[in-house]
Amino acid sequence: MNYAGFWYDVDSGNYSESLEVTNISGRTIPQGGLIYTSHRVRMLYPVTRIKGKNPPGTDGSYLTFRLWGNNYAIRSNGLTRILVGQGDCIYDKKTLLVVGPNEFNRDIWELGEGYTLTANSVNFSDNQAHLGLRRNGVAFDDIWLPHEDVYGYTLPGENGSPKLITYLDAIFAGTEFDMIQLRYTWFVSDNVIQIKEGDRFGVFNVKVVEPDRIVLTNSEPIELKAGSSINLFGNLSFFVEDSDELRFYPTNIVGTQVMAEEVAVVSDIPDVNIPVGTSPVADRTEKAAGFEVIISLAALIAIYRMGRKNG
Repeated sequence: MNYAGFWYDVDSGNYSESLEVTNISGRTIPQGGLIYTSHRVRMLYPVTRIKGKNPPGTDGSYLTFRLWGNNYAIRSNGLTRILVGQGDCIYDKKTLLVVGPNEFNRDIWELGEGYTLTANSVNFSDNQAHLGLRRNGVAFDDIWLPHEDVYGYTLPGENGSPKLITYLDAIFAGTEFDMIQLRYTWFVSDNVIQIKEGDRFGVFNVKVVEPDRIVLTNSEPIELKAGSSINLFGNLSFFVEDSDELRFYPTNIVGTQVMAEEVAVVSDIPDVNIPVGTSPVADRTEKAAGFEVIISLAALIAIYRMGRKNG
C-alpha cells in the first residue's frame, strides 16, 4: 500500500493491487513465494466524480481491474485497457483548434488505435461545438455538444459500456481561429483480453480468477542479485541495491531480466486469448500536460493581441 505505482484511495481505504513476498531464503524468493493480487474496484467516471454528470446510458460508474500499473475496464467478454483517462488536474485538458471548413486545417486528437476526435466548427449563438469521431478516416459519430455538457459514444452491442466520454469545458473565439477545450476524457481500447487460470505473464502464473480478484504467483525462483533490476511483468520490476545487505523495492521502470533465460521481458499483456482480427494493446504516451498548457496560453495570447490590433 506504500508503493505509489499501485492505486490506493486514502479516503475509502480501497486499493487495487498488492504485491507480497511470503517466502524468502537468503537472496532467493522460491517458486510461489511472490504473490500478486489485483482487486476489482468500482470507479466513478471522471466527469461524474468531478462534475456530477452521468455519461449517457450509465449510472456514472464502471468496474475496473488494475493490472501491473495499467487500468482495464471490465466488459462482459473480458478486459479492455483504458487508453485515455484525464483526471481532475487543471492542466489535464485537450485544446483543439477550429481553423476553417477545410478538414486538413483542423486540429486532430489521436486517441489511439486509429480513432481521432476533431472540432469541426463552433456555434457561439447556441454555445456549442460540433465534434467528429472517426477511425482510420471513417466517420463513427458527429454531434453538436453544448458547453459544459458530456458526450458519450458506445459501440453497437456494448449495452451502455461507453467507448469514449468527454466534456466540453470551454469555447474560445478568435480573429483567425476558434478553440475548444475538452476535459475528463475517458477512452478504451477495442481489444479485449481474457485471463484464465494457468496463463503465464512474465514471471507469474495465474492461480485464481474470480469476479472480484485475480491472483498470480511466481512460477520460477527469483534471484535478487546485488545491483540487478528484475522485470516481473510489464512495467513492474524489482530494483536490488548493490550492497551486501539485501535491500530491494518495486518500481515502474522496466528492468533487465536476470532470471531464467526462457522468461522474456515484456511491456504489456501479450496476445493471449484475443479474438481473431484484433491486436495486442499498445502502450500510449500522451503529450505532457505542461507542454500543452504552454501551447494553449500562447494561442490565447495570440488571439488577444490580434483582437486588440484589429480593434
